[in-house]
Amino acid sequence: YTTSDNSLDLDGIVAKAGAFNKLVYGCHASGERLPFNSGWFDCFVSSLCVQIVQNPDKMIKEACRVLKPDGRACFTVWGRPEKSVFFTIDKIARKNLGLPEGPKTRTNFDFSAKIDAMKAVMHEVGFTEIKHWYQAANLNIRTGEDFVNFRPAFPTDRPLTDEETMLRNEMIKVFDELSGKGTHDLCTFELMVIIAYKN
Repeated sequence: YTTSDNSLDLDGIVAKAGAFNKLVYGCHASGERLPFNSGWFDCFVSSLCVQIVQNPDKMIKEACRVLKPDGRACFTVWGRPEKSVFFTIDKIARKNLGLPEGPKTRTNFDFSAKIDAMKAVMHEVGFTEIKHWYQAANLNIRTGEDFVNFRPAFPTDRPLTDEETMLRNEMIKVFDELSGKGTHDLCTFELMVIIAYKN
């Protein structure tokens, strides 16, 4: 376990590993302050992390710092809200019923929505060629009923209130319309994949 930056002697760890061709080493650290020497890794992979850190710019900078020249980074983040019913169905159902949506806060969709600004940050810190695309990562949920039972959005230790019942029924309806019964273009969850090269 480590949280201090540039403090792990990976060369020493690899030397102790002996004759192994590959080494997997795990540690707990902040993506905004990695404990590795600069220019050490060939590849950096971040799956659904850069969208949730306090300062994504710092994490991107750290990813670039720890990569060797000709290294590459891969980031995955949430894609478009309209293709991710799993995470937006509450908001859609509430809007349909005229219920309050709750306070507007930063969401996990913000990173992909600001991809041009994020790519500018990647260029600033030293990444050159940057590619991104959307990738379906749909969940195998066939009906709205399956959806509300799979996702614990409602209490199970007491009867639902009238508003909760109404919201639950609307969520079933919305799911079936958008990604459930009889639909062919599933939209339960979408990723954006970003590949960045350090040349």
